[in-house]
Amino acid sequence: MERGLIKDPLKDRRCYTKSSTVFFSNLAPKAKITTADFKTAAFRNSLNSADFLTQLNLMGQNGYKFIGYDTPTKDSGIVNTYMKLANDSAKFSHIAENRTNTVVADNYFSWRAQLNEKGKTGYQHLHTIRPTTEMKYIDYFIKKENDTASYTYDSGYVAGAVDPTALETMLNSLGTQGCRIIEFKSYFTGNHPEILDGKVNQPKIATCVNSSAHNGTYSYRYKANPSSTTALQTMLDEQAKEGYRLVSMSLDMSSTNKNGLLFMKDSENTNVGEFKVFSEKVFRNLTFNDVLAQRLNQQGTLGWLFTNGQSMYATNPKSLQTDLSDFNLID
Repeated sequence: MERGLIKDPLKDRRCYTKSSTVFFSNLAPKAKITTADFKTAAFRNSLNSADFLTQLNLMGQNGYKFIGYDTPTKDSGIVNTYMKLANDSAKFSHIAENRTNTVVADNYFSWRAQLNEKGKTGYQHLHTIRPTTEMKYIDYFIKKENDTASYTYDSGYVAGAVDPTALETMLNSLGTQGCRIIEFKSYFTGNHPEILDGKVNQPKIATCVNSSAHNGTYSYRYKANPSSTTALQTMLDEQAKEGYRLVSMSLDMSSTNKNGLLFMKDSENTNVGEFKVFSEKVFRNLTFNDVLAQRLNQQGTLGWLFTNGQSMYATNPKSLQTDLSDFNLID
């Protein structure tokens, strides 16, 4: 316990333990990079692109970026959640595009083509949803206004039961080309001679994005999920010292191993900042709306920013992707 956190140590008779929840919640980073403000808004379902886009753009024009979807609360129904960085005048605009396929094997390739088309004008992929059982999709995109970069998307392939060495080899091949992973999942592609010599018709595909404003490379490491929150915190700290940050805490390696950890190093940004791991997710079930906002803003004021891993916070705004989830948190 830091002595400075107690107003009068001689009169304070409370018992503090190393696992004290209050102490840990109040634990500030060693070096504050920025702070953040969080707001919740009434739930708008991404199935309704008009309503969801209206909310995204209303919040985005006020500098708030989407971070949390479909969270039930005890007093305010379901909410979506947004974050704004301090001293950052950036605004965000969003668009949605409908996409229809005629055969299942085209699903992935039509999606990647859509991403590349929108990336030409500076839009990055945010979210994709399939409203019905038909092969119709809605792709959402986000753009930081005044961002002059363009974005291209590429793919790497591995067999269904993933070997960690093969995974690292594939990802590092993409990384040397400046491609940053945004998704890793299985798709039915049919037999393509250019995909694993045509021997696999449902590979696991790593999709990555390359920014015209980024001139560096990325390198990747796979780690088995540690056995406890404390062990995870130690691993994050150790990897951060070497310039690696967590980009997925639930990598689906096989039918029996769905919780692999993937770390990434950006040659242009080796100071990844600090991380703080909680034993429960931020968006846990059925809390009060004001408690949810208070929880996020307390950490944001200290300099801890929400990451999409949900149980952890980061200090560096470029380290907010700690899981490959349904929503991408852009830098």
